[in-house]
Amino acid sequence: MASGKRLHPLFVIARTPTHASNADTPGVIPTSLGLVDWPTGCLVGDWPGGGPAELEPPIPCRLREEAGLVRWWGIQLQREGYPVPDDPEQPPLTPKPPELPPERHTVLTLRPQQVNEPQFTVNGMMYLAYTDQELQAVERFYSHFSKAMLHRVPMDHFVASSSSRSLPQQELVGGFVHCVVCSDECFELPGYTCPILQSYVDQTCAEFGSLGGDDFVAELLETTSGWSRFWLNDRGPFTDVNRALDQLLRVYTSYLHSRRDESRYPELKPIEAVLYIFEAGPFMQRRAYDHFCEEYVGSLADTGVPCRLNKEAGFRRSFCHRSSDGNEHFTLPALTVAEDVEEARDICGVLYPAPAGWEQSSAESQRLNESHQRTELRPEQFSMYRTWQQVPQESRIVAYTCAGPQPPCDEFPISQERLDAVLVGCHEYLGLNFCQEFVDSTDGWKLPCGRSFWVNDRRMPIKPWVSLSARYKMFDRLLEESKSPLVPECALRLRRSTKEHAAQKGADKLCMHTEPAPVEA
Repeated sequence: MASGKRLHPLFVIARTPTHASNADTPGVIPTSLGLVDWPTGCLVGDWPGGGPAELEPPIPCRLREEAGLVRWWGIQLQREGYPVPDDPEQPPLTPKPPELPPERHTVLTLRPQQVNEPQFTVNGMMYLAYTDQELQAVERFYSHFSKAMLHRVPMDHFVASSSSRSLPQQELVGGFVHCVVCSDECFELPGYTCPILQSYVDQTCAEFGSLGGDDFVAELLETTSGWSRFWLNDRGPFTDVNRALDQLLRVYTSYLHSRRDESRYPELKPIEAVLYIFEAGPFMQRRAYDHFCEEYVGSLADTGVPCRLNKEAGFRRSFCHRSSDGNEHFTLPALTVAEDVEEARDICGVLYPAPAGWEQSSAESQRLNESHQRTELRPEQFSMYRTWQQVPQESRIVAYTCAGPQPPCDEFPISQERLDAVLVGCHEYLGLNFCQEFVDSTDGWKLPCGRSFWVNDRRMPIKPWVSLSARYKMFDRLLEESKSPLVPECALRLRRSTKEHAAQKGADKLCMHTEPAPVEA
């Protein structure tokens, strides 16, 4: 390879704003030949091969699942307008008032796939970024840098996402693509003092849209993990482009409703919880839990922790809680006490820190109605899916279990729409594997007599992709192909349309009220 020509490719999942830095490491760092943006590996300023503006346009592409890398919100950098002190160890002379918006924000990064974490493809941009000399300087820098590493991925792990742009030939670029992978030391999820910035989301989606259109943006949103309620809306005037992007965000994350502008952002300030609520049913979806807390407590809860309640605790999850919403009646999945050891099983769910005032509010009495009871659990009965998320051992954990379990029936069938809502929540936390575990550890799909009461009441059952996008196919597939002994074989055959359910319901009523004909002597 000629040393003066840029032939070494770099894969970038999102560009970093040039002003960004974090509290102890500037976002742009000098190397022996020039400045490099360390979260992405992109060159900044003057380099022997020319400035960044002289790079060829990037190629939209996709990193395959087998590469073992996933995209997360997880590097925290300085916001525009907040200068970085010359000496990071020296406290500022005039501390920023706590009521002002946070001075840091969280950006996207690549990290190694963790145990029990779902596999995803990752779409992004491939640049011919380095000459031989520039690559050597960048490699030397990352070899001594603790917060990230320059990772080499075989070229055959990538596919072009556009028919009009092909990937560089392997023999010309050495057969490998470089990308920056965040270290565990540097990785940190969004928080109150380092939220997701809407302006950064807008900038990233605009760049992806210019490369691959709306489908490329949708893929970016769907394959990104770590969305958070700590989301600051710092965008300018609302436009049609913003409106269209918000519609996409509503499909792929339930956290959009938590987004606050700068005047209301202090509403999201977290609490130091000593009480956690274990949810294994409808409230596994963050949006549903937040709505409940706002209505009955007056404040939002903190981010939930996906976890597993061990079978030794003696519980099972079943479609056993009959509920109503206006004129609609349905049976929801709920936690209930196992009658014997064989019935007990591991139960996946979400631990939520209880908002301040939970036990004194109407939320407690609302959950403790005639069909539920409060059950105390212990931290050691849980295992966490993510090693960096733990519940303090001194915490109290409660669950609201179904006290009078009743199976589905004509009047109270299983509702597909509400099942979809739970699976959307599972998918947002840990992807399709978490959804599969929920389905496989839930019983009550079919009664012991062989009958099933399960209605497909999706708002648009003929066009389910309108509200669920491609997730409806994934949800239906895992229901149909489940190998769990708790789920009937070819389960979707048990599900009826609303018309079929109404007809069956009417037929059952007719049978109940029809007197048998007298038998002639």
